Amino acid sequence: ADDVFVLVDAWKQSHNDIQRVNGELESVWLKRRMVSTYGRTLQSVFNTSFTTAMAFISTAISPVMPIAAFGIYAALCIVSLCSCMN
Repeated sequence: ADDVFVLVDAWKQSHNDIQRVNGELESVWLKRRMVSTYGRTLQSVFNTSFTTAMAFISTAISPVMPIAAFGIYAALCIVSLCSCMN
């Protein structure tokens, strides 16, 4: 959910940052906005995913087996999802 919030916020800000040139097709303008949005959110999305994965990894030291297993599983899911997005 953090990633979506960051992406949507950057998309809204790109409306003011990326001005449409006279005579430019809307599809070209939207593509420029999307490239700018992805470039702007890449570091933030990585940081939020990394810290969330590390929080789940920290539960691996729990003496309670189901909690440790869940932490490892959740961390692996977050890392694989983040790698699919990039």
